[in-house]
Amino acid sequence: MEQFDPYRIWLGIPPQDQPADHYRLLGIGRFESDLTVISNASDRQMMHVRVFQTGQHSQLSQKILNELANARLCLLNSERKAAYDLQLRSSEVASAAQVPPQSMPVPPQSMPVPPQSPPVPPQSPPPLQSMPVPPQSVAAPPRSVPPPPRSAVLPPTPSSAVQPPPPGNISIAPSFPAPPVAASSLVETPAESAGQALST
Repeated sequence: MEQFDPYRIWLGIPPQDQPADHYRLLGIGRFESDLTVISNASDRQMMHVRVFQTGQHSQLSQKILNELANARLCLLNSERKAAYDLQLRSSEVASAAQVPPQSMPVPPQSMPVPPQSPPVPPQSPPPLQSMPVPPQSVAAPPRSVPPPPRSAVLPPTPSSAVQPPPPGNISIAPSFPAPPVAASSLVETPAESAGQALST
């Protein structure tokens, strides 16, 4: 069966804080200097503990009431409070010296980072090589071809000179113009005109 702990049950003081100092018994901060706060805290704690005087833990109740009254009287007196505060500070320093130094935690060792190769700059594509263009021969302007010479137009042949052949198979020799007759031959003599008359 667990032993009854009035400090924890009635005043809320855990075992690791026991024995409690005056400030802890009254439920105020350590080295509180406001006398009104100290007086009100002591009245509240004493009134709460008096409730258990008639129960089965009456003796424990009376013991705690005496401790509360002693804390009240000490902290409300300036001389006693100064001496008590000095004692508390000395005990804090002594307890701090007795605490073994805690070993500093070793930070986890980070894995060595391999050296990073410098970034390779992006390679630009090779320039396009222009194919050599063969020299283009300059085309000579077209020469104007002189028009063919026109054939000489022959004058039309008189219709009496050449006669078209008659239809059929009869070939007629072309007629040629009669040779010119001398003017003297055109004059008729009387004998010729008489002969021509007789013949008719």
